[in-house]
Amino acid sequence: MSASPAGNRRSSRSCRSFSKSFAVLYEDLPALLRQIRALGFAVKLDTNGTNPAMLKALLQERVLDYVAMDIKNSPSRYAETCGGIDCLSRVRESAALLMGGTVDYEFRTTVCAPLHTPRDMEELGRWLKGARRYFLQPFADSGALVGGGVSPPSEDEIKALRDSVLPYIPNTQIRGQ
Repeated sequence: MSASPAGNRRSSRSCRSFSKSFAVLYEDLPALLRQIRALGFAVKLDTNGTNPAMLKALLQERVLDYVAMDIKNSPSRYAETCGGIDCLSRVRESAALLMGGTVDYEFRTTVCAPLHTPRDMEELGRWLKGARRYFLQPFADSGALVGGGVSPPSEDEIKALRDSVLPYIPNTQIRGQ
């Protein structure tokens, strides 16, 4: 994470980015972000959306300039994609906060076979209909997976996934390909 102070937050791209979803578990995060903004930095938060109470507090305090939120899959396959963990209600709440708010945001999904199909993406698109922007990112195997059996989509496959979302989220793009 690197940044330089910005004299004018609106015209500068200098920012601090808080990545990893555990950042929102840090109870003193609002105070830290207030201090960073006081230094003239813009603040971007990366989150998986599982702590909507903290996200709501940060939005209400107006300490965020941008939020990037991971959406793991369609609602019907969310727990499966998260290793059986049922966190969908919290993710839905966070997504609704962003879609109903004023802070700029994006949703993104790292896609892989066999976990993401055009049908799943259509369901996801219906859920997040009207979102400002949505990115599909192809899975890249780092060799550190706990399980196996997943692979990155081909160029044609990821385009088919994008095409399934486009009717619901017109600003859907493929990132990293």
